Amino acid sequence: MISLIDGIANKLTSVQKSIFDEVWNLFVISGRPFPIRSLPRIIGKQSIQNALEGLNGSLVYETAEQEGRCLWLTVYGAFLTGYGAVLASLLVRLLELVKELYENDSYIKTVDGNQIRERLGISDVETKLLFRLIRLNMPPRLPFHLSGWSEDGSSWSISITDEVIELSARGYCYISGRTPNCGIQA
Repeated sequence: MISLIDGIANKLTSVQKSIFDEVWNLFVISGRPFPIRSLPRIIGKQSIQNALEGLNGSLVYETAEQEGRCLWLTVYGAFLTGYGAVLASLLVRLLELVKELYENDSYIKTVDGNQIRERLGISDVETKLLFRLIRLNMPPRLPFHLSGWSEDGSSWSISITDEVIELSARGYCYISGRTPNCGIQA
């Protein structure tokens, strides 16, 4: 899967990569979307339309927020940032943990972020990256969803859904099997 991510990321222009990294970094630091009015410092004098040419809403999308027009990444867009391989690995490890927890207790419904950090043996930084990742629009039919959190990510939990029954033996297959062309137009 990591090679798949790298292959798709290599199709992005350097400006698009910079946009994705800036959008992701602001979201990790603040939990907020990226204001479109900040794009000119990244894209220079080219139009926003030209800078985002070839991309669609399965990677990055625009919303109207209180502070104006903003950009958000989807989980697939986050995979194309400089943190992409780390994020994919964290998500796969979480999928494997969810599967293991379900196999040990088929009635499990909720897992706390601290339990996830401890069970995965990840750092505070990796925990924050994972929290921010699962705050994004996750792929359909993922066997968990974010069910409660504080805005700063200091406390959060996930709910395990019935989709856990269908979770494949390898998390990489689960994710890549639900990545239809990853939003890159040929």
